[in-house]
Order: sequence, then C-alpha cells, then structure tokens
Amino acid sequence: MKKLFLAVWLVLLSLNFSIAQSEITAREVKDWIYYLASDQQKGRFPCTPESKQVAERLRQEYIDHGLTLLANSGFQYFEINAGIKFFGDNYFRVGHRSYAMDKDYKVYPFSDTGYFQTKEVVFVGYGFDVNEGDSVRWNDYTGIDVTGKWVVILRGEPQNPPFSHDVLKNYTSDRKKVATAKDHGAAGVIFVNPTRYADNLIYYAIPRVLAREDLPVIQVKRAVAKKILGQSLDKIEQELHEKGNLTFTVKRDLSLAVHYQVVKCKTQNVVALLKSNDPRLGGRYIIIGAHYDHLGLGGYESGSRMPDTVAVHNGADDNASGTTGVMELMEYLASVRDKLGRSIIFVDFAAEEEGLLGSKYFAHHLPVPKDSIDLMINMDMIGKYKNEANFMGLSSARELKEVFNQVKYDTTDLKVKTFDRVFGGSDHASFIEVGIPAIFVYASTAKGYHTPMDDPQFINYKGEARVLRFIADLAIKASHYPSRFHFVKQKEEAQKGRYGGMKVHLGIRPAFGYSGRGVKVDAVVADGVADKAGILAGDVIIKIGDKKVNNIYDYMSALSRVNPGDRVQITVLRDKKEVVVEVQF
Repeated sequence: MKKLFLAVWLVLLSLNFSIAQSEITAREVKDWIYYLASDQQKGRFPCTPESKQVAERLRQEYIDHGLTLLANSGFQYFEINAGIKFFGDNYFRVGHRSYAMDKDYKVYPFSDTGYFQTKEVVFVGYGFDVNEGDSVRWNDYTGIDVTGKWVVILRGEPQNPPFSHDVLKNYTSDRKKVATAKDHGAAGVIFVNPTRYADNLIYYAIPRVLAREDLPVIQVKRAVAKKILGQSLDKIEQELHEKGNLTFTVKRDLSLAVHYQVVKCKTQNVVALLKSNDPRLGGRYIIIGAHYDHLGLGGYESGSRMPDTVAVHNGADDNASGTTGVMELMEYLASVRDKLGRSIIFVDFAAEEEGLLGSKYFAHHLPVPKDSIDLMINMDMIGKYKNEANFMGLSSARELKEVFNQVKYDTTDLKVKTFDRVFGGSDHASFIEVGIPAIFVYASTAKGYHTPMDDPQFINYKGEARVLRFIADLAIKASHYPSRFHFVKQKEEAQKGRYGGMKVHLGIRPAFGYSGRGVKVDAVVADGVADKAGILAGDVIIKIGDKKVNNIYDYMSALSRVNPGDRVQITVLRDKKEVVVEVQF
C-alpha cells in the first residue's frame, strides 16, 4: 500500500510540476527577454550568426514541446538585401590628389554608380528648403543656381536653429537633403559633419531600403572638405552662424568613380504547428506570431533613431517581448492541447524591421490552405505595459468582437483597450493584405524605441505575463468558435500628423523589398485615395505630377508638395506599360 501511495504521489507531483512549468510567469518572461535582448545577440540583425543562433533556439523549443516543425524542418528561408559590395574602379580625387575610401570618404549605399566629375562646387549650408507656411521658411538655395553642379551640405541641423526641432525633423535626414538638392538641379552631393559632431564617417550595415539615387552621394572628412572648399569648416560655420545663411561657389576639379552591386543573404522565419485533437475544428488554424529580429548595431538607414550612434540595439521591447510571448503561449497551449478546438501555427518572423519582409513572405507562402486560417494574432512591443494593453483589428472579422468579449479577466489587474481599425507598421498588416483577419497586440511605444536604450531592465515582466494570460484565453476561445471567421476588408482611417513632411496620404503600402526604379505598390487601402483613383497592387509609381519618382524618397518628397484638395496626375507602370491616373487628395 505504501508503494502504491508513493507511486500515486509521484505521479501527482509530476503532474503538478508539469502544470507549474506551463504557467505563464513573470520569471519565465524575464528569462526569455534577458536571453533574446542580451548584448551577446548583438541586436538580432537578419543574416548574422546571432540571428541564426536565436532561430535555432526557438526551433529547439518547438521540438522540446512536441510541436510539428513546418516548412524546411521549422525554417522558412527567404532572401533579403544584404547591402552593397564594391568592385572595379572606386576613387575620389580633388584635383590630382586621391583619397582613400572608408578612411577619407564614404560612398552612400544609395549613390548612383559610374564615373562622375565636376568643375564647380557650391556650399549650401545645411541644405534645407523648408516651407511650412509664411512664418516658417528656410531655403539654403535662395539666390544661387546649383543646376548641374555638386553641392556640399552640412549633416544634421544647427545647434540653435531658428525653428524648433519638431519643425525641422522632416528635413534633417541625409536622404531628404539629397531629394532637396535634386529638386534644385544638383548633379552630386557631398556631406560633411559640422564641427560640433565627431568627424566620423557614417556607419551602415544593411540599409532598410536599397533605393538608388540618380546622382553620386558621398560623405567626406573635414580635412577633405577643407581641400574642396578652400577654407576650414570652423571659419565657414562661424560665418554661417553670424549671417544665418551662407552659400558660395568654388572652382574645383572633382572626379569620382563608384562601382558596387547589391548582394543578398538568406534568413528564416521559424514555424511550427500545435495540432489540435478536435475532430471537427482541428483542420482549421489560428496563427500566433511576432518578429524576432531587431536593428543590430544601428547605424545609417537601419531604422535607429540615433543613427550616428553605433551600439548594440538590444530591442528588449521591440521585439524580444513579442517573441517571448510566442514562446510562452506555445508552452502554455501545448500543455493544454486537449482544450484546443482549432490547431495553432506559431511563427517567429525575420526581417520585420526591413519592411515586414518575413511576414509578407509567410503570408504568400502559407504552410496550410489560406481558407483554413481563421485568425492571426501578432504581438509587437508588449513588454512596457503601463496603463493598458491595446488590441487592434477587432473589425477585421465579423466574429471577433463576440469572441473577444467572452474573455473574462480581473479588471483591477489588467486594463485592456480595443480598436476596430487596423493600422500597418507590424506583421499583422501582411495578413490583412491577403484577406486573413488579424489582431495586433501592443502595450506602449515608450522611451527607448529604436535606440540602444531599449534594454531588458525597463520591461514590466509582471505586466507582460498578465497580457499573455489574456491572449492565451482569447486564443483558446477563438479556437472553439463554431463557424469560420469572415474577413472584413479594412477602410482607410484618417491619419493624424505628418510624416516626412507630407500633408496628404495616398493610401498604399510600398513594397520595401523592391529595388527597381520607382515605388512598387504592395497593397492598396480600401476606399483610400489610391483605391478610388484606380491604382492597383503591383503598379509601380514612376511619376507624381511633373516629378520623377525613382525611389521611396522621391515619392515622399513629391507628396510633401501636395496639399489636401489637390488633383494630381500619377503615372504608374502596369504590365510594363505607362498608365496615367488622376488622383483627388
């Protein structure tokens, strides 16, 4: 009898231990985030050894919890742009003196390629052309013709600008200054850091958008700038500060050779299936996902909000918190598999920060038939829970509100805010675009976003655990809904504020992985401006009004000159033919 009692006790102890292990706890959330967002992972940049190591760890967790690996043994591979590789002739000369690439000067990854030369160079201060109404005007090109000439531009903004940083923020990026120089007819752009900045050349790893400009663009050290301009930057900046505006032309023979090619690398989504035993609903699916990549060491065009600071961007909230959510929900739901109606597909997306590339690839290469998928739940930045957890997209299926309202929770312990509308900006958008209902869960876009300060010590571990318990209950209830979910096409919501200086929005999602001429339309928002004008997904925008559009930056520059109420002709390439549509903003 004692042996029988001991055996039963050991079984019960084992069962209790198993249940305890499957609970979603703040301790487990903390352990996962400290692993994913450690300095050793170097910011989980796609295609790096650290990113592959994280992917291997996620795949092993799926194996350890009895899930079925999908795709290629759990990895769904796809290619992304890996940057540029120089070959052949590459040089920069001032007169007869040659300078060393990456030591004295740097070629921007969007510079045009070929052989270039000029005999005139124009200094144009900070290269601004700001027009925000009668009281906010600043044009560094006033009174000088730069057509066909190269311009020298100071990076950033003055230490004490006449307008607030909020006014200038849409004009200070190097890309925006290149677009402005092109608008004024410049044939080449040379950037140099002002004297209050370190005299460092830009750092970039894999630019988010490899959109080539149609003119050469380089950055030089201040000693090289002195050789070009004939005087030191200290003296020039002092005069600029005293006058408020300074332009001048110098006669100088410059020659530049740039030859590079775009190279690609292979990264991977991590995908696994938790198969339900329900004989009626087990053949239908819910997807739970989050992106595991981040910005690596940051740098120019990485998406960092501190692009001149080269440091590990750990991405604890963005999005180690969401990846942790996938792992914790997987472990919990695997332990209560018998409580599931629908089966659950778990996916960790790569290259979200590069333009939702991983989720887009997944949504177009689904491991099960699309019409068997009823819902996608996306978690992005759920770690800095403060006042409430936000659930967006409840209007994407007619049945979602009913299911959502079935979730019972302690309102003194968790605050939940719901939104019918669906905005883009994270991986749920890739599913909405192919007609799959999706819920986007986030907590806060708190301080530290896309900077080296997004570190594990700032995460609310208890808060995230509470949010994940709610999502677990929501997933279980959604898995038992008796009928399929019916997708509702989303309409465009009025967007507040201005982005990139634009006062209007076309209502498209650009294809960020596209590297050809123009801007390819990845998706069109229902009832938006583009939709009403007849612009289609797959079109390539090559002209807005009379302005050519070679890339996304030309696109934003062109739209920044459009006002609400304007009627503009937009030229697109459709099936290799030019089509002109008239758009009413």
